Formats: sequence, structure tokens, C-alpha cells
Amino acid sequence: MNDNNKNKLSKPFKYEVISKFITSPNSSLAICILNEQLKIVFANHSFLEITKLSLRMTKGKNIKEYLETNNEFNFGHLIDALKKNRVITSELKNCYREQYFEGAFSKIKRTDENEDLILLILHEITEKKLIINKLSVQQAYLEALIKNAPIGIVILDSEFRIEQINNEFSNMFGYQLDEIKGKELPLIISPSKFINETKELVKRISGGETVSLDTIRKRKNKTTFNVNISATKVHVENSVISFIILFKDITLQKIIEKEIIKTKEESERVEKMKSNFIAQISHEIRTPLNLVMSSTSLIKDILEDTVNPEVKELFGIIDEGGQRIIRTIDLILNMSELESGGYNPVKRETNIDCDILQQIVSELSILAKRKNLSIDYKCLTVNPVILTDTYSLSQIIINLLDNAIKYTERGKISLRLLKDRNNKYNVEISDTGIGISKKFVNQMYLPFSQEESGYRRSYDGTGLGLSLVKKYCDIIGASIKVKTKKGVGTKFSIILN
Repeated sequence: MNDNNKNKLSKPFKYEVISKFITSPNSSLAICILNEQLKIVFANHSFLEITKLSLRMTKGKNIKEYLETNNEFNFGHLIDALKKNRVITSELKNCYREQYFEGAFSKIKRTDENEDLILLILHEITEKKLIINKLSVQQAYLEALIKNAPIGIVILDSEFRIEQINNEFSNMFGYQLDEIKGKELPLIISPSKFINETKELVKRISGGETVSLDTIRKRKNKTTFNVNISATKVHVENSVISFIILFKDITLQKIIEKEIIKTKEESERVEKMKSNFIAQISHEIRTPLNLVMSSTSLIKDILEDTVNPEVKELFGIIDEGGQRIIRTIDLILNMSELESGGYNPVKRETNIDCDILQQIVSELSILAKRKNLSIDYKCLTVNPVILTDTYSLSQIIINLLDNAIKYTERGKISLRLLKDRNNKYNVEISDTGIGISKKFVNQMYLPFSQEESGYRRSYDGTGLGLSLVKKYCDIIGASIKVKTKKGVGTKFSIILN
């Protein structure tokens, strides 16, 4: 703007020239006339409408009763400025409501009177002001969040030069903003042997990829540490404004991970040693035991017709004791195999009736007869073929039937195979034995748990049977339910999915 134009703008308007425009009821500008004491002389319709005032209320009143200025400007400054014939703009606020204006003040020269007037033109900016205030609050919140975030944050320009860092970045790397502002971040914190990795990282981020990786970076004091880096670029209207890089110190996490891996490897080594030890012990026990039992059976056959009944009973005791040892070894080996993850199930089409239940009933009926019991088995469905791991399902049934025989002194043991209302095969094993107490039901699947413990317990066993049943059920995806009453009996239901 040239000096002539400046001089024209600095001169006061003549009242006679603009009075018709000011007083026109059709004027879209919100206009108010003040005297030098800032008292309202006139306000047009538009002014009264946007300020929600009336001329009767305001005429002769000081404008400061209705409008207030911001901190950087007050009406005292206005009078001084207008004495120099300047046009003054200021943000104004309605004293009675949350309403904001942009006001332009200028002097009006009256030729017929000594006193000059002040022209005030208002433009409402309430919506704009509220948006700005909201954005200011959000910006302040965001700045506080970034500044006090528990992770290191760096904001870079489009050339990867540092613009802003937060407190945690300073704590993590040892730099203050004035030391590194405007410098390229990769050159400051990347160890020399990670330069190629850093170049690739920059390339990926520049290409629009959001990157997260664990790596190593160096501090101001040249020490290095493990860090997780997350980076992305920020767009505004398709233009790259900046890059945001997040840093998290994962030194402790890496130490813990190493310890976990070390512990896991040691655990696997010990587990393998345990499995090998159990297998070896099993072999060392089984081999001589089988010899003893075979020899005893041979002696029994030779002497059976020449010895008295008491000696014959001893042969039965030896056979029963040998079978008990073999059963215990089998349980321990199975539990060891399952806990070590060494068992690999093989699923195949299996006829539950012919391939599993009939054979088990035939084998365990001998054990039941020794206690004057029988196993009442009924298949209540046709062609019960499913895809399952035969060994796992067999072990479930064997352990449940073995327990039913062990804990039943009189009455009966029944085994049923049927389909439920959901078209699923159910295997039900019930007995009239001693039952299980409500207190023990919640812990009966724990390894080595028995309702009675110690040397005075009424029944022998390792406490592994039901634990194995539960584990084998998990392997084949079966569910198990139990109904029991102490002194009445127990019913287990295996639902095959």
C-alpha cells in the first residue's frame, strides 16, 4: 500500500457523507455510533439484532456495559488510538452471553459540531471463536499428552529433521531439544552397524508404511539399548506434514524374554531327562517283573494238582500284585507322556461298540468277577462310528471302569452307549460304589489326588486315573460330567463331540 492510500485510510470519515448509509434500515452491517465518552448515540437494526439489545435500553449508555475487549486491548487504548485518526480492530465479547465479535472502530468527523463521533462496525465470529477455543483446548491437551507420555515421541519434518521431542525421549536418549532441533534423527541415534536397517526403515516410512520393529539405538553417551520403534507419516490434504516416531525402551523385556527362553529350554531338558528316567525305570521294573510272573505261572501249572488251597491262594496274590505294579507303571508313563507333550493322537474312524467297548468289557470282566461283580453293557444305538483317537478313548473307558470296579463292593456296574438329543454319542459308566464327596469333586481331576490319603486309606491307587481321563478327554475334544452321592454310587458321562 502506498503512502497516499495510507493517508486516505487514516483520515476520519465525514459524518454527513455516511450518515444516510449508517441510518438506513436496509444496511446489512451491524453499526453503532458512539460519542467520545463511548456512550451509544445510535445503533442500527442489524447491530441491535446480533447483540440482542434494544435502542431504548442502550442509548446514552456506555458501550463498555455491553461489550468487553480482550486482554491485549482496552477502550482506553481505543481513545488514544483514535486521536491519531487510526482505524482500530479488536475482538469483542458480549458481556451477558457467550457471543464474540470482530469490531472495527473509526472516527467520524462532524463539520457542524465540535465533538467527533466513533463508528463501530461489528461482525459476529461466535462460531469461529468457539471452534478456535475448542481446538486450542484439544491442542493443549495433545501437547500435554505428548510431553508427558510414558514413551519417547519425536516429531520430524518431511526431511526427517527433528522438530519436537517429549520428556521421555530426553530421558531415554539424553538429549535436549535445543541440542538436536533441525538435525536428522537417524544420524544421531542409529549405531553405525544399523545404518542399513535405518535406511530401509526410512524408505518404508516414506513410502506410507506404518512400521513397528524391535532394534538397538544409541544414547548421547554412546551406550546402546533395546528399543521398540513405531513410526508413521502424517498427511494433510495429500501433503506430508511430518513423521511421528515412538520409542519404547524394551531392555528389561528382552532380559525377561531371554530368561523365559532359558527357563523353557532348561524345563524341556529336565522333562526329557524325567521321561527318559521313567521309561528306563519302567523297563528295569517290567522286565524282571514279567520274568517273575511268567515263572510263577509256570510253577503254578506244574504244582497246581499237588499243593494245598492255601498255596494256590498265594499264586493268586502274586498275580494280583504283579498286575497292580504293571498298572501303576502304565499310569505313570501315560501321565509323563501327556505332561511332556510327547503323545501324538492319531484320529481314525472307529466303531465305539466293536472296536473299543466290547473288548474292554471282555478284559475287565475278569477283574470284576474276582469281586463277585459283573459289568452290564448295552449298546443302545446302531453303527456308532466316529472319527477319534482310539487309544485316548480306550484309556478313558478303562480308567473309569477300573475305578468303578475298585470302589464297588456290592451291587452292579453298568456301561451304556447311546445318542443324546443333540445327536452326540454318550458313554455312561455307573456303579453302586462308595460315591464321591461334594468337597472332593472339585479336585478329583488333579494328579495324585485321592479322597483318602496316607497308609491307612481304604483303597490302593496312585490318584492318576481321573486326571488321565480328563487329559484324554481334552485331547479328543470330549466333555465329561459326573453325578455322585456319597454311599450311593457314581455315574460318569462322556459326551463325544
